[in-house]
Parts: sequence; C-alpha cells; structure tokens
Amino acid sequence: MSDNHHDDHHGFAHVMSPAILLAVFGGLIVLTIVTVLLAGQEALKGFDIIVALSIATVKAALVVLFFMHMIHDKPLNAIFFMFSFVFVALFLVFALSDTGQYQKSIQNYVSVNEVAKDEDSLMSSAPPGERMFVSVCASCHQVDQDKNAPSLQEIYKLHQGKPEQIVAWAMDPKYKRKDKYPRPMPSMAYLGKYQLNKIAEFMLKVGSGEVQLVIDDSKWIRKLDKQTVIETAMAEPGNAQAGQSLFTTQTCISCHISKDGARPVGPLLTKVSERLKKEDLIESILDPSAKIAKGYETVSIITVDGKVETGMIIKKDEAAGTIELRRVDGTFVTLNEEEDIDDMYEQKQSQMPAGVVDNITPNQLADLIAYLQSL
Repeated sequence: MSDNHHDDHHGFAHVMSPAILLAVFGGLIVLTIVTVLLAGQEALKGFDIIVALSIATVKAALVVLFFMHMIHDKPLNAIFFMFSFVFVALFLVFALSDTGQYQKSIQNYVSVNEVAKDEDSLMSSAPPGERMFVSVCASCHQVDQDKNAPSLQEIYKLHQGKPEQIVAWAMDPKYKRKDKYPRPMPSMAYLGKYQLNKIAEFMLKVGSGEVQLVIDDSKWIRKLDKQTVIETAMAEPGNAQAGQSLFTTQTCISCHISKDGARPVGPLLTKVSERLKKEDLIESILDPSAKIAKGYETVSIITVDGKVETGMIIKKDEAAGTIELRRVDGTFVTLNEEEDIDDMYEQKQSQMPAGVVDNITPNQLADLIAYLQSL
C-alpha cells in the first residue's frame, strides 16, 4: 500500500522505454537538420525567423514532454506549461512585428556603421585632425585659394606655431573682413577644445606644406550642377541617423538650436517637415537666400551718425520705440527708432552662408534632409 501511495504522490515517476526516447532523440536531430537546410532559403525570405522559431518551439516541447516527463505530469502543471507557451508565442509575435516595422532603420543603421568602419580604416593612417577638417572645414578653407574663408596658407602665416589662436578664434569667431568675406564664420565651440586643437595643428601643417592634403571631391556637391544634386537627393530616402551626424559636422547646430533660451540665429527646425516639402528643404539649403524665413530677414540700419549696422532684429519694443539687433558677428546693439535710425532696409541675402553642404555628396544631403524631417 505504501508503494501505491508513493506512486500517487509522485505522479510523474514513470519510466520511458528506450524506443520512445530514441525516437524523440531522432526527431530532434531531424528537426535540427531541417532548420539548417531551410536557413537562408530565398523562398522563406521574411518568414525564415518565424519558421526557425516554430521548429525550435516543437523541439523544446518534445524535450519537456518526454525527457522531462511532462507528458505524465499532473494536469495543472500541463496547464501552466501550455500557458507559458502561449505567452512565449505572444512575445515572439510582438517582437517579430516590431522587427519587421523597424527593419529598414536597422538595415540603415548597419549600413551607416559599416561605412563608418570603412572610413575609419581608410583614415587610420591619416594625420590627427584630418578627418574632422575634411568633414567640417574643407567646404570653406582650401589650401591655396580664398573662397568663403582664408586659405590654409594664409592661416599658417597668421598663426604659425600657435594653434591655440586658431582654437580661440573657432570657439568665438569675429567678423573683421566684411569687405572680403560675405558671411562670418559660425562658432565651432560644439566640437570642444581638444578636437579643435587637432584640427588647428593639421591646418598649420597643411598650410606650411609639411603635410599634403589630397581630397577626392569629384562627388561633392560643389562639383555637381544644382539640378543633378536636387534630383539625386529627391530620389534617395536618406538615413536620419547619418543625417544627425551631418547636422553637427556641417555646422547647422551652431545656428539652429536655442542656447540658454535665446532666440537662435536661424529658424528652429522642430516639425519643419510640416512647413516645408522635401524639395523646399533641399532648395533652402543649397540656396539659402532664395526664400528667407519670416522673422529671420537680415536688415541694414543706417544710423544718424552715418554708421551701418547689419543683422537680424530679435526684439522690437513698441512702447520704448527701440529695436534690438543681433549683428552678424553675434554681438548685440539696441537702437532708438526716432533718435538713432536714419534709414533701414531689408537685405536680399540670408545670414545662412551658401556652401554649407559643398563638401558632402547628394546622398549625404538626402541623409541630412531625412534627419530634419524626423524632428
């Protein structure tokens, strides 16, 4: 009687025959072979993960039922076991639907990182600062030609052996040669002093002739006609993650974010896709002066003393009759409309400099647009 009571209490104490265990083991081997054979089959593209997980679930069930004796266990345990399978199945369904929804973003992320690794490999032997110079500075600063900024040779003459002077200027640039350069240099403070110092040292080496700068700019926007650039950027969906990096390296971040609550130099870009179509965004970057956002116009004010103040009106106090102007060099001046101002007119040229994307490709421009549309 005691033996019967022992068996009732341990209802799962059953001995499986060798034949059943060998059959289950053979089934597990067969299912493993099937999983391997089905892996990578084009016919299952998009369903390969589901098929593999389904086979794995069947194999797990066989192990639990036969090798762990669940088939002879109490009904309540079997119910818990089945419910656990249901929850696992629901988890897999939600996980796979999530994966499918974001598969394009995942692939884009992988693609961007593979490109970054290739670039790191190519630039591993490059002098320190070269990569950042090419990404951030090369669109304006050329070796021996003045474009929108002094050449590297001129910078070397001015700051030979003193990279800290270049760093200080980049952190807080002034606008002295207004007659030569149409727009001031945006602040590069966001890069940090360490990175700027590496760039400055590299610039001096190139300016002195110690290091030769060779850039393949054949695919850069500045080498292509505008229509080709627009058509290519329009055709590409772009990668927002890559575009976020470009938003920083192309210095957009210097003017289009609010600092300490102050009004930014350029329009805030939150929900810009609701205001501008993709083609309009591309046009506004390639030709900033074609259409200037309302409230961000550049004005020139002639004072009663004959001085000319140029900048953007950031505050107008009707009661006091004053205008606060942010000059193009970032400084501020407050003028009384009746006592200080002789004449005021709006300029047709935007404060945003042309050529900010000259040193990237149309495909990268599409990435930048994708990021702006995601804001």
